[in-house]
Amino acid sequence: MARMPRLIIEIIITSIRQKTTPFLWAFFSRPEPHIKATFESEGALNVCWRLTLPVSRDANQDIKAYLRYSFQMIWAKYQFPRTITGPSENDMDQLFDQSAGLFIYAASAIRQISQSPLGPEKQLQAVLGLGIRSIDALYHLIMEQIPKEIRTNTRLLLLA
Repeated sequence: MARMPRLIIEIIITSIRQKTTPFLWAFFSRPEPHIKATFESEGALNVCWRLTLPVSRDANQDIKAYLRYSFQMIWAKYQFPRTITGPSENDMDQLFDQSAGLFIYAASAIRQISQSPLGPEKQLQAVLGLGIRSIDALYHLIMEQIPKEIRTNTRLLLLA
């Protein structure tokens, strides 16, 4: 299983070194040993740089502010009655806890909630239903909600 991501990264690094494609590449990954080893190899060191994004509770206030502002915008967009002011405090706290200091989780959740054909209330409950499992569970939910008629092509594109 670890062999395939490593092989793909090695092919791309070779392409970068040989200048056979005009692309700039960005990889986003957890620091798994086989991936770190590939990027730390001699062939990759002079063409790659790494930015570690630590999980930090220092971002908590920013995440809370982002969630509150985003829900205000979502609720305004859907023109809910004034009596519905957004998610409950419990829902906000739960989504904040699920974010676990990861701004990317909060941003991905908001994007999914705001763009879902189910509507923001139902989609919020679907995201909250994931619990604190992980960002992978959120991405799995997003993939499941891709319309069936384009799901195969979407997966092929993402795996290309």
